[in-house]
Amino acid sequence: MRLNILLPLTLLILLTGCGAVKTDDKVETKQPNENSKSERKLYEQTFETELVKDDGLVQIRVHNELGKDDENHYTGLYTYIDIIKDDTVIDTLDTGIYMKYVTDISFFDFDCDGRNDIVITGDASKFLLCTATADYNYHVFDDWNTMENIEKQRGNDISMDKLKSVLLGDNLSCDYSDYKKAYSQIARLFKLEAYESDNEDNSFFAPSYALVDIDGNSPMELVVESGCTVWLYYYKNGCVNELLVGDYEHEYSPGNGIIRWNMWNWYGDSFDTNYKLFHHELNEGDHIRQDKYGYECDYKCSTILWAKEKEQNYTYYNHTDQNMSDDELKKLVDGYSNLDYEVLDGSLGYDEFIKVLEEDTAVENATDIDSDFGVSEKKQEASEVDYNLYDEMINGIKANKESLWYFAPGMSLAVEMNYSDLESSGYLQEDIDGDGVDELILGGVNSTTSERNQDAWSNYGDYIYDLFTIRNGKVLHVLSGEYRNNYYLFGGGIIVKEGSGSCMDGHNMVYRYSKGELKLIEGSEWFSGICTCYRNKKIYEIADPDANYAEEYYKKYRLKQIDYIPFVAE
Repeated sequence: MRLNILLPLTLLILLTGCGAVKTDDKVETKQPNENSKSERKLYEQTFETELVKDDGLVQIRVHNELGKDDENHYTGLYTYIDIIKDDTVIDTLDTGIYMKYVTDISFFDFDCDGRNDIVITGDASKFLLCTATADYNYHVFDDWNTMENIEKQRGNDISMDKLKSVLLGDNLSCDYSDYKKAYSQIARLFKLEAYESDNEDNSFFAPSYALVDIDGNSPMELVVESGCTVWLYYYKNGCVNELLVGDYEHEYSPGNGIIRWNMWNWYGDSFDTNYKLFHHELNEGDHIRQDKYGYECDYKCSTILWAKEKEQNYTYYNHTDQNMSDDELKKLVDGYSNLDYEVLDGSLGYDEFIKVLEEDTAVENATDIDSDFGVSEKKQEASEVDYNLYDEMINGIKANKESLWYFAPGMSLAVEMNYSDLESSGYLQEDIDGDGVDELILGGVNSTTSERNQDAWSNYGDYIYDLFTIRNGKVLHVLSGEYRNNYYLFGGGIIVKEGSGSCMDGHNMVYRYSKGELKLIEGSEWFSGICTCYRNKKIYEIADPDANYAEEYYKKYRLKQIDYIPFVAE
């Protein structure tokens, strides 16, 4: 039975803001007697503080108890934290570890959300970080990388002062009165969380950062990219708010308050383009969150390539509370699709990003309102193409061939390495659409041209693993082939996809590639014996579904030989 009796007032220590408390109470524990109720609570200490501004004092009780498994057997000692308000326990945290005693406790906001977090140091080098998820609701921070990195930086100094300096740097007062200080703190936390390896170049595993203009207002938003995940934050009223957590394929239209992303369906020959709008006032309800049906969006355009007896390829969906006709919805979404978009990703290392914040580089924001679409297109400025971006990617692949999945998440090349080795793969830098910007192609290396069969593309492994281009100073991942959806390169910027979702279906799609985008020209698809064809912007059923409908594509589009440069020289 858990006792809700507080210690005498002389043991209560009042804490506010970023203050800390030190105590000399170090109660050594002995091995408990499982049959003795009096020994099941072996250590207890209570502290008093204000966790929620202007909401009065609460008590924080740290105590040890015997844990039990599902069969009611004791499993050992564990430390628990009770949050008590008005003599009622309103939250209990199971820390998952055992502290003999608390040496210090402090309450300060290290994650910039406007709520005080709980930081505890204990015997030896043990420490606890408890982050606020809501008022009086806390989560024990247990990310293994972060905890290990903090422990390394603490070294032999296990004091609370040292722990605070690791978490906060020079900003020990938790001053987030401007966005630069707040974004700097978020970047510091991601740096602490970064995966590190003693055997590889750790820079490839470090998070990257960027400032972007989502809605045309100041301050700009913060993007953090780590692995295959991207975070988007905005600053308001002294707090940093998480706006989005998603994959690396999200895009934004600078200054227009629009984020879009594509979601492919399971068989790979159609997809949804989702749009989320953020109008100059980013509220908590605007957060993009993921559920089993995907991300919440305002508008969606479904590209349905093959729908029997349908001549239009697009279906539009309105997920807002605004009523509009089909024509109005189509006009609105088509207007959004014609805007310029940039990839939502990070481009700066930690030191570079901190320097940008310190220099406070001004960024000109301009958004025009259009009566039809709500926003008008904001043209991107042309800039010199930096092909060092490709070199960095190639060198990174070579240096991390043993752990390519971590270095190149989302690349088909990383998937291919599960079945082969880097010696069988290569790259080629070439301008395939004639726009003056070289693309970077990754694919499989073939030994001789004579082995190739021009009449059946998939009889040899000359398909494209990944295709990249550079737009607005950033690398754009255009496409990623896979086992059942292979892409092949032809002359004149033609790319053909030969794919299948199962033994019951297959398709050949012909695209024209231009400036990072694929536009469908023609194609055919069969499903359960029914074959349909798309040509001249119309869909019709093929009269003889048993015929080799792909043969005309083999003859019409001639493969372009790709002489990949091997990643690993023989």
